[in-house]
Amino acid sequence: MKFPSELPRVSMVLDHAWPRPPVPQARWQAGCERGTYVHQWTEDMEDGSEPIPPDKWSGYCDAYRQFTREFSPSWIWSEHQVGTDRFSGTLDRIGYLAGSGETLTVLDIKTGAGRQVRPGVCRDAIQLAAYALAYEPYHYKELQRVGLYLKRDGKFQVKLYDDLRDYDLWFEILNAYEER
Repeated sequence: MKFPSELPRVSMVLDHAWPRPPVPQARWQAGCERGTYVHQWTEDMEDGSEPIPPDKWSGYCDAYRQFTREFSPSWIWSEHQVGTDRFSGTLDRIGYLAGSGETLTVLDIKTGAGRQVRPGVCRDAIQLAAYALAYEPYHYKELQRVGLYLKRDGKFQVKLYDDLRDYDLWFEILNAYEER
């Protein structure tokens, strides 16, 4: 049996299946810095402190505030490590959203646009399928998968990923990764 640190991360498997398009290093670093800051800020906000974000990221933080007002999330876990005997990863949030009843939601926070990897297939949908499988291996199809896209202008988009074929595609690319 492999230790979790020896298992491929979900992002590694996805990058193997669909390499990221080349972008200038400065742009890549800026996106990583933004995502890291905003993720930490959302956790701080949920913990009761609400640091004042720098102007360049305040819109993303405003968008998250608005999301919490509209969807009243009740999180069970935040930045939670999950894994199976084949892969591991860190899901952003798992819990409940207003209007979803007793349906458990796996949510991923994004500060960039979703990436179509082929017609009709979004990388984020496959990522969330992997997290749902790792979190609830026997009832993963019962989980709601949501991408939360925070925008610089203070707006947000909630995208529900409900195509069950995403799970088959995850297994397909995981198998290809393991056979490489």
